[in-house]
Amino acid sequence: MLPASAVFNTPNAGGNAQINNVNGDFINLNVYTVTPDRVHHLSITIPEEKIYQWLAAPDTSGNYNAAREKHHDSTGAWFLEGEEFVHWKETPGSALWINGTPGCGKTIICSIAIESVRQEYKPESGAACAFFFFDSRNAETDQSLHEKMLRSLIRQLSHQWGVWYKSRQPEQSPLSPKQVNVPAALMDIYGGGHETPSTAALQLTLQKIIADFDRTYIVIDALDECLDRHKLLAWIGSLVQRNISQLHILFSSRREQDILQRFEPMESICPVSLAGASTNADIERYVDDMLASIARWNAAIRARIKRSLMEGVDGMFRWVAFQIAELIKCLTPRDVDAQLRSLPKDLDGMYERTLTRSANPEQLKQLLIWLAFSVRHLLVEELAEVIAIDFSRKDTPAYDPDLRYFSPTDVLDLCAGFVTCVPISGWWIRSSLEYPDERIGSKGIVKLAHMSVKDYLVSERIKKGAASCFGINATLANTKITATCLAYLLHLGSHPCLSSTIFGHRPLAVYVVRNWLQHLGWGRSNEAPVRQLMNHMFSREHNALMICFRLEDPHRSSYWGNIHFSMGFTENGPPLYFASLIGLEEVVKDILNRGEDVQGRGGPCANALQAASYHGHEGVVRILLQHGANVNTRGGYYSNALRAAFYGHHINVARLLLLHKADANVREASECTLLQDAARHDDFAAAQLLLEHDVDVNAPAGYECGTALQNASRCGKYALVRLLLEHGADVNAPAGPQGTALQSASSLVISDVVRLLLEHGADVNAPAGPEGTALQAAISWPDPDEVRQSYSRRNPYLDLIKPNCTSREASRRSYAIVRLLIERGAEVNAPAGKGCLDRGNIYQGEGWVFSRLDRKIRPCVEDSGLAYPLPAGPKGTALQMASGRGDIDIVRLLLEYGADGNAPAGPKGTALQIASGRGDIDIVRLLLEYGADGNAPAGPKGTALQAVFNWAHPDQREYYGSRDRYPPSLVGTDEPDFTSLALQPSRRGYDIVRLLLEHGADVNAPAGYVHEGVEYKRTALQIATYHGEFDIVQLLVERGADVNAPAGPDDTVLQDAAYHGHLNSVQLLLEHGADINALAGSNGTALEIASSIWDIDMQHSEVVRLLMENGADVDTSNSAMLWASQVKNAAGVKVLLEHGVAMGPQEAEDFIFCEYKRENHAEILQLLLDSEAGVDKEWLYRKRVEWFREGRIRVEDYDCIELWGMSPWARSMVPEQDSDGEQWYTPDESSAPASPVQNTL
Repeated sequence: MLPASAVFNTPNAGGNAQINNVNGDFINLNVYTVTPDRVHHLSITIPEEKIYQWLAAPDTSGNYNAAREKHHDSTGAWFLEGEEFVHWKETPGSALWINGTPGCGKTIICSIAIESVRQEYKPESGAACAFFFFDSRNAETDQSLHEKMLRSLIRQLSHQWGVWYKSRQPEQSPLSPKQVNVPAALMDIYGGGHETPSTAALQLTLQKIIADFDRTYIVIDALDECLDRHKLLAWIGSLVQRNISQLHILFSSRREQDILQRFEPMESICPVSLAGASTNADIERYVDDMLASIARWNAAIRARIKRSLMEGVDGMFRWVAFQIAELIKCLTPRDVDAQLRSLPKDLDGMYERTLTRSANPEQLKQLLIWLAFSVRHLLVEELAEVIAIDFSRKDTPAYDPDLRYFSPTDVLDLCAGFVTCVPISGWWIRSSLEYPDERIGSKGIVKLAHMSVKDYLVSERIKKGAASCFGINATLANTKITATCLAYLLHLGSHPCLSSTIFGHRPLAVYVVRNWLQHLGWGRSNEAPVRQLMNHMFSREHNALMICFRLEDPHRSSYWGNIHFSMGFTENGPPLYFASLIGLEEVVKDILNRGEDVQGRGGPCANALQAASYHGHEGVVRILLQHGANVNTRGGYYSNALRAAFYGHHINVARLLLLHKADANVREASECTLLQDAARHDDFAAAQLLLEHDVDVNAPAGYECGTALQNASRCGKYALVRLLLEHGADVNAPAGPQGTALQSASSLVISDVVRLLLEHGADVNAPAGPEGTALQAAISWPDPDEVRQSYSRRNPYLDLIKPNCTSREASRRSYAIVRLLIERGAEVNAPAGKGCLDRGNIYQGEGWVFSRLDRKIRPCVEDSGLAYPLPAGPKGTALQMASGRGDIDIVRLLLEYGADGNAPAGPKGTALQIASGRGDIDIVRLLLEYGADGNAPAGPKGTALQAVFNWAHPDQREYYGSRDRYPPSLVGTDEPDFTSLALQPSRRGYDIVRLLLEHGADVNAPAGYVHEGVEYKRTALQIATYHGEFDIVQLLVERGADVNAPAGPDDTVLQDAAYHGHLNSVQLLLEHGADINALAGSNGTALEIASSIWDIDMQHSEVVRLLMENGADVDTSNSAMLWASQVKNAAGVKVLLEHGVAMGPQEAEDFIFCEYKRENHAEILQLLLDSEAGVDKEWLYRKRVEWFREGRIRVEDYDCIELWGMSPWARSMVPEQDSDGEQWYTPDESSAPASPVQNTL
């Protein structure tokens, strides 16, 4: 399987090649010869962190690590050395099933298997190992659902795939290892990260990733703890039946009836039962190790304990561990004997005896309830806080600080034998919502010690024994937890304000705030004491409600688009609002019976009815309506209750509101009608319901959206379009913000919708909308690559960007629709539209105004799922747009039907100019064959000849490979055509230039543009020279291009070549008569320009040399030395000095201390001293003292300035004092000047 971003290194590839089938997947790629530094432009890079965050895979490594810690080195060898395990590891397509009774060590065996595989196989070798430990010890579902397991396995294997893929890439590979980190199968299911994958999609993805490796080992523990294990068993069975050669799967479970029925008949599954001599031998070694660690017991007592334990062990590790823990509590030999005489026979008996001996059974039961049914695992501090709620009060439970333990770890003593404490590293973040930086240390996470504990507590068996009072019912347990949460919240509400310190003093605060509603739904809300506590909480006198919703906003995302409410706005609602929002029917009744105003305003949804409608609480809606709620009250985010119900996608609630006379045709000045909104969001059920209640199907287009039919056409959904047409929708209604219905459907290249609209009389030549006429819209469909990263599940371009729809397929559909429209009479030469969606433009149509940058429209557009900014408007005539698209088949079709190849230039020029700019020689040739004028008046990008360089010159290739930036346009300000071919070879431009010249293109035609109020005119030669295309420069010169053509205030051709260091072009231009001393522009002569460039690759210094050798006038270029010295162009200065150009004092100082190049000043000074030209060495000798004093040169630079070339007579003429009259060296004719370090300055 291919990686997420693939590069095919095709040697000697030229032009445009296609890869149509790779490993069974249809792929359409343009392949070019590329260099390693260009590879990243050919792929869309999505951070792997973003993909894994979307995948939301649970991590069960904590269970694995805990099992490894419990493992004793002396146990499990029989399994690792056994024939079954060895066969499983070595045999492709093998399956191993570990089964046994509760507590027999299945989890430990799975951890042993994982460790063995990990030690033997590494991802770099093409082998992968992934695992999952099901865990249902509490109500958390992250480790108890089949879907969560799939996500976890995909996450683990994807990471190992990245490691393996990188290890296979040679060091010289153009593909950076950072480019590809996830397999293609995961990229496919990720899409744009806006949809939740189905279980079937996850299973298929996992299967594909498994097949990517040479060997894939999967270990799954405790199948019996999976809540939807019928799905899990069916999936495992299908994997085994497929006999996937790369897969080695091992799983463990109890011997439950449904598991036995599924796996026992399958001969390809090898069962291993953990019972008998093998496990007993391990248990015996475990007992020996444990007894040896207890120093206070002598050999006789140890022997007696071992004998008693081994007689009743029956393969149960858990039973032995528990008994040893109980025996350790014995203080005398008599206590030990008594404990051994009363050993329970099984786990149930062991649990029963421990429960009945508890010193505080009420607290123990409360703690076990929380451990068994908490939404997530609890910290020790959180669990200890549970007992602070006093349920013995006569009125309602309440928080009592005197009930708290002195130390949170005391809770572990009370629950000893039933829990295990897992240390956590680092800090526990208390609240990521309100106080992300408030953290406290923790003693660890506490869990039930084994799944058998919960099984016993909720079983019927416990009710028949002495521990019956500890029996737990799930519903009643959640009711108890709910009461605890509410009492805790009421205590929090007694604080005047909620500060970060409260989390340190009230550890359970975050848990109850985030999870009380979930427990409320699982329990009984109408029973005491929950009902009384709820009434207290939902009273205006109490602060608990505001504190709760301040930390956890109950508003969920909308089906038709996300909403984001500010914290202050959320807190604004009255109790009735929040009770309705949550759906608490009995609380709503109680509040209304207290006289609360049913029309009370507040909250994001404005009132209780709208809040209940938005969240689909039909019962609450009925209660509110029965108490007189006005169904058509306006206000809030959704304006009214009916709109809120549709935004929440609650059809039954919407139907109820319509039965109570809700106005289905209401609209704000800038809103869509409900039917238009339903069509815009592709909500067939909502549209059907509204049409049943006689809404206006032809309501005019609004400020934000078109008519219902136009919106449905924009979504491209055939059934919805047909439904609207059957109800009388006007197919030719005036264009809305997205054009007419036909134009919208054409832009999606959805042929069945286009045909349906045409069958109902759609006008193919309706005035151009934002995307032009229907014909133009069919050509201007967005490339799938342009919208793939930004689409959502409601994007109208969804059909274009699904994995099974490539650009090639969309192009075929576009061709079919273009032919269909032409056959129906579409005008092929219709002029370009207004381009209403171009950057910053405002389009005015029939009764509506639409601005792409309008603040009120942007949220609506984003909520609808459109990529924002929206696709740009029409870019010229149909032929010009097809040329810009690069679709030669459509270009040929349009020409055959009479399209004018010489139509006036549109926003991007004529068809020929556009094709030339794209570097598409086939379309250029075709247009010329149909009479396209190569000398048509210059468009925004110049003539056809000039457009080759303005749109596709090599300096901009990297920009065309990246869609998130604009190339620095030399002429005009239009954004570039991103469909231009990335990384075009220079040869393509050369061939197009030659072809245009052969068809009579004027080689000297100027193209003008205005920049900052100045008009510039450039010929093709000037542009080609600017970009360093020597072959094209040579071709143009040979075809008579004027090498001295004026360019207005701009530079000449020679100046451009000199500026960019194009040595060959400079020489060619000089050979053909270029004026070497021409003064044009503001940068001086060619010599001055070449001298002013800091030379990196020595090209500019060679240009200077060439110009000097060809007679460049130094007097005319009197600033050449000045420029060279200022930019510290050492090579250029040297050339000028060699040719006798003098350097004055100011130039020398600029040269030495220029900031452009901070090299050793000594080297620069030596260059000046060595030169034969007139550098004032005596002045340089004197200035050294001044420069040293100012700190501009160092001592070593000072000492290097020796007047080697001066005679004794000349040296005697050097002043002995500095400018201040202070003597700074002893005039010794025979010695060099002394360093200022050795003299007093």
